[in-house]
Order: sequence, then C-alpha cells, then structure tokens
Amino acid sequence: MRLGSEIGRIAREQARESDAVTLELERAVVDAAAEAWGRERELEARFNPDTNAIDVYQVVRVVERVEPSRATTEMDLETAAALGGEPGDELLLQVFYRDEDADQAVLTSQQPYAQLLPPLDVLAAGLPFAGRPEWMRPLWPHRRMPWRFGRPVNLPSLPEALDMISRFLAERGAEVQRAGASPEQLELARKLGPTTSGLVALHERFGPSEAGDAEPLTWRGCELLSLADALAHRDMMNHVMKVLREGGEVDEAWWNASWLPVFGLDGAAYCLDLSTGAVVKWAKDAAGPTVEAPSLEAWLGVIAIAARSGLLAWEPRGMGLHFDFELDPRADQWFYALLSLALPGFPQRPEV
Repeated sequence: MRLGSEIGRIAREQARESDAVTLELERAVVDAAAEAWGRERELEARFNPDTNAIDVYQVVRVVERVEPSRATTEMDLETAAALGGEPGDELLLQVFYRDEDADQAVLTSQQPYAQLLPPLDVLAAGLPFAGRPEWMRPLWPHRRMPWRFGRPVNLPSLPEALDMISRFLAERGAEVQRAGASPEQLELARKLGPTTSGLVALHERFGPSEAGDAEPLTWRGCELLSLADALAHRDMMNHVMKVLREGGEVDEAWWNASWLPVFGLDGAAYCLDLSTGAVVKWAKDAAGPTVEAPSLEAWLGVIAIAARSGLLAWEPRGMGLHFDFELDPRADQWFYALLSLALPGFPQRPEV
C-alpha cells in the first residue's frame, strides 16, 4: 500500500485537502502511541514521503542531571554528547514501531539512550486501533509481525495451519483444488510409513484431483503433486542415481532414495524425507539440499504464520504462494528469520 496515494484517495472521497487528512492521521497515530507506550512521553508524528509512512519521534531535553520523574523526557549530558547534544537542546529520537522497521528497533534497543524509549516487548504489541475513525483502518500500521520485535513464535497445530492457509487463499480469491485426494491416494500415503501424517492431512485438504478447473496448491512455483506423481518422480530420480552410479559420476548427497517430492517443478522440489520426517528443498543445480524444517507439520505452520503476517502473496497459474516483495524487498529474509525463530537450527543449508 502506498500511504500517500491512499491519503489522496480518501481526501477526494471526503472532499477534503490531503494535508488535512494527513494531519488527522498523524494525530491519531500519536494518540495511539501515547496510549500504548505511556502518556508521560512527549511524542510527535510526521508523514515521511520518502518512506511512505508516519514516523514517530519522542522528544527529550538535554539536562545535566535527569530528574527521576522525567526519565522519559530528559537525557543526561553524557548520553546526549554522543548525539551532539548540549544542555538545553531538544532532541527527537525516532521510535521504530512498524513491522518494516523492526531491524532498526532492535538496533535502537542496544543504544545508550534506549532506556528512554518504549522497550521492544511494548513495541511488539503494536498500536491500538479501537476508537479511531473507520476510514483510517486501511492506512493503519497494524501489527502483523510481532516476532520481528522479539516476541516468541508459537506454531499452530496442523489443522489450524491448514485453516489459516485456506482462509488466506479464500481472501485472495484463489481458485485452488480443495476437494481432497481420493481415499485410495490417502491410503497410499499412509502406507509410506509413520512420518506421513502431515502429508495425509495436506492431501485431505488440498490433494490434487482431475475434477474441475481449479489449480493445485502451489508454493513458490512448485505444485502440490498427487501421491501417484510423487512416487513416480521419486522412482525416476532413483533410476537417475542408479545410472550415475554405474557411470561413476555421482554425488551421493545430490539425491536420497528416502525423499518423496511433495511440491515439485522441473528441476526443483520440496520433499518429505520418509526416514526422518524432515522437509528437504532440492534443486537440480543447487550446491546441495537444504533441510527447511524438522517436519512437514512445522513447515506448514511457518507458512501459515507468514501468510497471516502479510509476508506472502498469491499469483494464480504461476508462483502460487510466494514472498510478497511488493510489501518489502526483504520479504524472503523475514520469512527465513521467522522460520529460524520458530524452528531453532533451521534451515540447515549445505556447506559451500
């Protein structure tokens, strides 16, 4: 969303000047920030056309000795000196409160003046919207990624994760196959071993079928394969490895016979390791496989949180579920930061 463009649109709808709409939004953000962070703070807000956001600043005055009752409005001379402040100066300290600015918020929390500002756990809660005009809702900096401010990540159960993904797709009008796999296909999955419970649940909800015109669930360009296609793909890859071994030209780490492709595209696949239950990302030309998650259930849970957080977008007949780089060019980095927080030790990438 381009905030400046949205402000202009709302101004036209309300027959007002854009500056008046901007000023009202700035005041609402400041009031919400004071409500969330404490009204003892002196705050200012300004629309920043460069970042296309409402920046919030905390005003502090430089003094030789801080009064305990003014701990959020005064800065001692020693601390201020590093910022070029002198006694009597008024400094504006930016409070990084948006999801997009969480990296700066974490860095700021490590500065000598951090104790003057709202702590990360307070920022993680976001700004309350209750009581604000409804026209501000699409403009509001709603908190979607509290984990970027240090909040722990609690993975949903597998049924909850599949529900979250389903809602995300429905909200975007995605025409995805949801009839579920046939009983025969599901029984085929169960017979593959004890690590397939997540695979069975995934296919019960989104299993590909030949009926209708809906497209298969797709993750980053890789389509959810039917069980029959997955087994055929695995058999083909195992045959390729056999041929390579006979020719003495094989890297045993390139493919593993226990991998079952779940989402696949020519030359790439997200596989279920039937021996460990882990999700393995394989690509024909990659340096080696990446273990994305310890289980399909956990991996789908991370994807569900990413979808709810706004990190993902949907492209029909193409990439399907994928990182929303229109939100931010760092969307892929944020996804893997989320994955690492939720699943410590993952992803496990090959050594180069």
